Amino acid sequence: MWRAKTERQRFVADAALGLVLGLLGESDVWSGSAESLPGSRWAISLSWAVAAGCIAFRRRAPFAALTVASVATLVESAVYGAPEGLGTFLPFLVLFYSVAAYEGMGLAVTGLGIALTSAVTQTYLDPLNDGNRTNLVASLGFSAVGVVAWACGFAVRRRREARSQKAALAARAELDRWEAATTAAGDERARIARELHDVVSHSLGIVVVQAEAADELLASDPDGARRAIEGIRRTARDGLVEMRRMLGVLRALDPESLDVQPSLATLPELASKVTAAGLPVSLSIETGDRPVPSGVAISTYRIVQESLTNAIKHSQATRVDVRVRCGETLDLEIEDDGIGPDDNTRAGHGLVGIRERVAALGGTLDVGRGESGGFRLVAALPLGGTS
Repeated sequence: MWRAKTERQRFVADAALGLVLGLLGESDVWSGSAESLPGSRWAISLSWAVAAGCIAFRRRAPFAALTVASVATLVESAVYGAPEGLGTFLPFLVLFYSVAAYEGMGLAVTGLGIALTSAVTQTYLDPLNDGNRTNLVASLGFSAVGVVAWACGFAVRRRREARSQKAALAARAELDRWEAATTAAGDERARIARELHDVVSHSLGIVVVQAEAADELLASDPDGARRAIEGIRRTARDGLVEMRRMLGVLRALDPESLDVQPSLATLPELASKVTAAGLPVSLSIETGDRPVPSGVAISTYRIVQESLTNAIKHSQATRVDVRVRCGETLDLEIEDDGIGPDDNTRAGHGLVGIRERVAALGGTLDVGRGESGGFRLVAALPLGGTS
């Protein structure tokens, strides 16, 4: 919702800019003399209004906007002649800048080529062209200024990508450090659990042997049975002391809980970690009173974790929305505003792992491009399992 509101505001701002520049262009068209504009002023006015109107789409479809404006003015200039004035020149500067700032390299260069070709072609097709070099010089001057505007847009785009890449690397490094710390803590817990198992097993083994000895000596050698019982007491006491010491270490590693398994309750911590690392994460969890099996909760956490990792590494995203809702199934939706999926994304190991988790639970998974053009993952996980 926040992103949609921002995009709507940008569209309104671009439309307002196009309106202002369009009015300037129309003033040039309608203030020209009859000799300089021998054709229909209404047709000329319409073509330049189209060019100015394309500015409203300079962020959403910059290549299409520049192409439509170039073709419209080319046709108009070939039939009626090109009007002169700054007002009809400014919209193209904005579109030159926009195609380089918001399109990929291929479309940006193609759009530049189409616009420059259109500008030069207008010079030769213009019925007002008297064969002198003045129009050609003006066309070349327009092209040169347009290239400068395009270069400015390209520089802004490169700077934005560098900043996004730097933020992504920082976020990835922070996430790696956090995962390494979590893994180290889990390994330490596993080591302590093995030691605790060894201590308890050893102590109980000694207790069993001494108890059997005490039972055999109880009638024939009461003093020996008493010594065996004392050994049982001492061994059990030592085992309890050692067990309390190891449990204390476990609590120090995780003061809140001895359960190290991730769950829906730990998703906010994951989201805050990634947000603090530089990639804002919006998290919404609506479970109601519906119990969520532990297997589903763990898989949900891992899917979100892998998706955030992919967003940091591959998507060049500036925001990720995560929504979890429980109904008949646990519905998970993850969407970012990055560059969207491609063939390599679909075949990546991370997405393969996500598909396996969803399939193991008997759920469904849909991966594709979201409304904003970024990566979108939608999963439905059945809640029929047992906790």
